Amino acid sequence: TRHTAHAFHKTQVFGPKYENMVINALETVGHYGELYERHFGGILPRSRYNSMNTGETGLVVSDPLGTLSIDEESLSFKELPGPVPNGTMEEVISRGYLRCGMIFNGNDDANPDNAAIDDQHRPAFVSFNETTQVWSGLDVDLCRGMAASVSGGKYIDTVFVDLSDQRTRYISLANKTVDVLAGGRVRLGGDVREPTTGQGFSFSTPYFYHEKNTALSTVGASVSPRALVTRQDDTQWSDLAKWVIQAVFYAEEKGISQSTASRMPVVELFGIQYRQMFRDVVFAVGNFGEIYERNVEQYIPRRGRNLLNSEDTPQFFPIAFQE
Repeated sequence: TRHTAHAFHKTQVFGPKYENMVINALETVGHYGELYERHFGGILPRSRYNSMNTGETGLVVSDPLGTLSIDEESLSFKELPGPVPNGTMEEVISRGYLRCGMIFNGNDDANPDNAAIDDQHRPAFVSFNETTQVWSGLDVDLCRGMAASVSGGKYIDTVFVDLSDQRTRYISLANKTVDVLAGGRVRLGGDVREPTTGQGFSFSTPYFYHEKNTALSTVGASVSPRALVTRQDDTQWSDLAKWVIQAVFYAEEKGISQSTASRMPVVELFGIQYRQMFRDVVFAVGNFGEIYERNVEQYIPRRGRNLLNSEDTPQFFPIAFQE
């Protein structure tokens, strides 16, 4: 609250001069509940959807898609945006494969409390079968979805790169050794100033919410959620990562499965060639429910924040103030 703001975390991500920036903000205006009550109390009761999620209900929900088609009578094909010249999307298409960074061990974050996944549950996210030479896992499938989104009618392969070493993980993303990192943890430091690179990175919509003490053992005790991570200097690619996650969420909400992927809306924002990108994503890996069932359910039964929010249940969940 405004009165207890002094107990909040200090942060060094903007430098020592601004270590009290969040504390100062809280002391000035209070937390969100105080703001809401001050401005809307007695006028517009706070809905369940606009309340804090404590871990009992789902956070999996898609953002509105809006108008996706282009008015062909007023806009010629040449005026459609397409991939940014020399951007990651164009590079992946030209190369013919996506390079996706994977985290194989339990050290998902500099904070050991955030690991939350031991070797027993690791295959839920990334696994390689040496006998069959097949990759599997939640992170793996979402990388394949990224590749499928830019296929445009031709096959785009996915190459998986081991980035388990925390010391070089974000360096490899920054220097373009990989195009995207799967399974990165959403937190303040990574967004503003990741310590090994001194750079900030873009995080997609979270697609898995961990909890403390190994694989969802305590409902409500949450740590940093899992997301796709991209470089901040390519906003088109970062937006695409977000909307790939949104596409599989949307498909589950609408009951669109891998076998009915043709029901996904077309998207002409990148030109006619990529108008079926959402359909290609779902056709390649299925909706989020199918992806979870195939990869995660046997290790971590789906519940809590990882459920679909189908009844306007509480949707507020702050990112971790970790550096």
